Amino acid sequence: MEDLIPTSLRTLIAAISLAAGFIFLFLSLNSKIRTHALKGASMLFLLGISLFAHNVWCYFAAIFIMATTLTKLDFLQNLAAIIRGNKEYFEYRKEFVSNEEVLMRKTEELKQFDSVKTTAGVSDEAEHDTSRHQGLYPAQLALLAEECAFKAIENNVQHNIQRHIRISKGESALDLDGLLELDVKDVMIYSKVHLESPLPPSVLLSSVDQWLDYMTQYQSITQKKKPVEIALIIVNTFENETKEELLYKLKEQQLENSSIDWQFWLYTFEELGLTPSHERGEKQDA
Repeated sequence: MEDLIPTSLRTLIAAISLAAGFIFLFLSLNSKIRTHALKGASMLFLLGISLFAHNVWCYFAAIFIMATTLTKLDFLQNLAAIIRGNKEYFEYRKEFVSNEEVLMRKTEELKQFDSVKTTAGVSDEAEHDTSRHQGLYPAQLALLAEECAFKAIENNVQHNIQRHIRISKGESALDLDGLLELDVKDVMIYSKVHLESPLPPSVLLSSVDQWLDYMTQYQSITQKKKPVEIALIIVNTFENETKEELLYKLKEQQLENSSIDWQFWLYTFEELGLTPSHERGEKQDA
């Protein structure tokens, strides 16, 4: 029993902080105050654990973490770069794009595809019930397939892909679906995920000029001397055309012969462990 009694003011404050943290955690059950209650509980738990640890590095980390709720993230990033002596940080910054922005961008890509598809006169017969797939909306399915493709590529190249990052310098900013930083080159990764087959090459070609600008912008921001390539991930059913046929169309349109180096990673949904809903329905009918 005596071990539970605080022996100093520090441990007393730590115990009170942890107890208050549990109270805030209980209050978070109320949806109206959940965000603020969870934030308060996290800070109280952090304070209590740090005081119990009684370690200078724990104090430093606690102050830094708590500061994220009180000041702008840019200030803390600058402070961390100064402490680490990271000169490259001040040349350009790298940060993750928010989940909301990523989902919004994928939704816009799919809308753009629909407009190109309509212009190209592609039939809508393949769209059966593809608006939902295993409870997912098209943009969510695209992100799931993209993540599966990223993991497959990482297994092949034995190197981590940085997902959905923003590289910025001054007023310039560039968003990437993925970035592969190798010793000999950097690979900018963009993905196109669509259920309809065949996939009109115009969907890809319409983005070429934009990707060319992105590569120029990337080189301008990072000022790296090593080569930069663009890799395109394409996930499709490939029901009505093979991967080879799509690659032939792209080469025919001189996509690979443009002024940049290209890589193509083509996957079917089945290769990624996914099955479009209309195919699943056909298998059940059989």
